[in-house]
Amino acid sequence: MPFSDTAIRLSSIPTPITRPLAEQRGQTIDVALLWGPIAGYYARKSNEKLIVTPLADESGARMSFRIAFGVRHSDQNWKRELNQLIAQNKNEIEKILAGSGVPLLDEDNRPVTPQK
Repeated sequence: MPFSDTAIRLSSIPTPITRPLAEQRGQTIDVALLWGPIAGYYARKSNEKLIVTPLADESGARMSFRIAFGVRHSDQNWKRELNQLIAQNKNEIEKILAGSGVPLLDEDNRPVTPQK
């Protein structure tokens, strides 16, 4: 299922994830802490101007994590094929993620701007 289809369905379900944004739009709070992909998506879809600011990693407190997939240890050929497909389509994947508002960081935790 494509990410965008999943995200659209999530937007209509009140959850602990979406509640902070609803409260922020009602101006009852000043700051909401959400996981980057969810925060970016809702900030992009919001009628209000919401600013997504990734929190920097600090000593002893890692704040950025990779989105990953897992395969069974016995599926090494499938793992290699997936890694190759991801590498070949890196720019397109970054465009899709950025288009959904997902904040992206490079290996040095600097913001990534997808190539056109």
